[in-house]
Amino acid sequence: MTSSPEDNFAYKFRVEHADEMGSTTSDGLLRGHAYQVVCAREVASTDVPSWQELFRNRPQLRMLCLRNPWHHQASAWTGMLGHW
Repeated sequence: MTSSPEDNFAYKFRVEHADEMGSTTSDGLLRGHAYQVVCAREVASTDVPSWQELFRNRPQLRMLCLRNPWHHQASAWTGMLGHW
């Protein structure tokens, strides 16, 4: 994918100070970088057996599929592949 579909929107991780630019969040995302939101899902953690113990205090999970517009490598979780 080399361009953004019109029905998707972007999300940018803001920085408070210049020295934060390009630093990584605990989730591995870059601050000051924009990501395209491809889809959003609310999933019951009980629907996935391996998640029941991990998310036992959170029966509903809100998940985002993000696309890094600067990254061109396909992976198992790439936008429109079967995992979503």
